[in-house]
Amino acid sequence: MKRLIMFFLIISVIAAGLWWLYNKPAVIPQKPQGHIQSKVLPNESQRLEEEKLHPEKSVSNLEPSVSHRKIAIIIDDIGNSLLPVKDLIKVDAPLTFSILPYCPYSISSAEYIYKAKREILLHLPMEPLSYPRANPGKGALFVQMNSKELLRQLDDDIDAVPYISGINNHMGSRFMADEKGLIVIMSELRKRNLFFVDSRTTSDTKGEKVASITGLPCLSRNVFIDNAQDYETTLNILLNLSSTGEKKPLIVIGHPYDTTIRALKEAVPLLKQRGFEIVPVSHLLSRETGGS
Repeated sequence: MKRLIMFFLIISVIAAGLWWLYNKPAVIPQKPQGHIQSKVLPNESQRLEEEKLHPEKSVSNLEPSVSHRKIAIIIDDIGNSLLPVKDLIKVDAPLTFSILPYCPYSISSAEYIYKAKREILLHLPMEPLSYPRANPGKGALFVQMNSKELLRQLDDDIDAVPYISGINNHMGSRFMADEKGLIVIMSELRKRNLFFVDSRTTSDTKGEKVASITGLPCLSRNVFIDNAQDYETTLNILLNLSSTGEKKPLIVIGHPYDTTIRALKEAVPLLKQRGFEIVPVSHLLSRETGGS
């Protein structure tokens, strides 16, 4: 009898143990909070690997942001064809267009640019040091002109290009160094509520000096981007603008060359990404000149 009771007790203990093993809660291992790993999708993994192999393609390898540095891009010598104008308008930036007077497409270019809500300058022809070998074209101002002749020619030139908000010089390495002639021209521009951009075609320019004397709002060009008329050179100049003058607004001048248009289309998105704010040139007046 005792053996029978002992047998049932052993059976009960074994059954209870089996039941506990079968029904015990599962323990799920957890990773420590400080080591959570994000899931990397296949295409993201491919991109990361690509950046390791080609670091120059990584956005993180671009130049440091220049924090909303302003830049104005002026395109000179507009008026000989409408085709580059139409192409330049497609550049996603408020470029400023400087139009030569008396060219076959001066007026139609101005109409097209005005409708596209871009800023227009008169590209005022002036006498260069190399004249007559280098001819500034019809409508040029010459140092031998007297005040009446200068004002008459300026009036005709302004009438030849509609919708202008300001003026910059075409050539003019001799005229821009002539203080007497500049006083006549800049005094008149002041009366007409126009501003002047000195293209700085000569280191002897009196542009800023005379503008200060006459009270004319005046800005000066910092960089020519396409003297070489080469796509890669122009692109490199544009992409290295952040090394030109610390944090100051920049005025760069180019021309309607095919190579320049290609470079601008490539560079403008990258300039914006690097912190440049591309603006019409007149938007720099208040900062540079006080807007007077």
